[in-house]
Formats: sequence, structure tokens, C-alpha cells
Amino acid sequence: MTVCCVNVSRHPPPPHTTEALKQKDYFGAHKSTLLQEYRNKWICIHGERVAFADDTWTGLAGKLAAVGGLSDSYMVQVTDAPSFHAIDSL
Repeated sequence: MTVCCVNVSRHPPPPHTTEALKQKDYFGAHKSTLLQEYRNKWICIHGERVAFADDTWTGLAGKLAAVGGLSDSYMVQVTDAPSFHAIDSL
């Protein structure tokens, strides 16, 4: 799995699937509980549960790469106001 940044004005992101958006909704609905256990960690939500967690984005990406990635997952840093998130719909 390769993680990269692209100019979205030239390469729009893939459309998000309903399943991927469910994972994002799970995060919103359970944010206060997730903050208690995963504050400042990067997490990957898949199947409406935390599938992986790590202290860094690279560490989380490495865990996902080790299993070949997870379609329709939601990756976010758990903070009071998340600064970055990604929906993987590949």
C-alpha cells in the first residue's frame, strides 16, 4: 500500500462508498469514548470498530500495509478536533 498526497484539483478523490461513510459516522458517534482510550493516536475504523491504532500515521499505514489494506475504512487522529482524516474506499 502506498500513501501519497496529490493535487485534488487535478486528481479528484475516489467516490466514498456507503460503507466507508458508515465508519466515519461511527467515529462521530463514539468520539468521546474513543478519546478516552485513543487520545492523540491514529486509528483505523473498519466494520464499525477500531481495527488498528498507532502513535503515528506511518505506524498505522504500516499495519494496514501488512494486511494488504482494508477497503471502506476510516483513518483519523483522535483529538478534540481532528486535523486530518482519510477514507479508504479502494
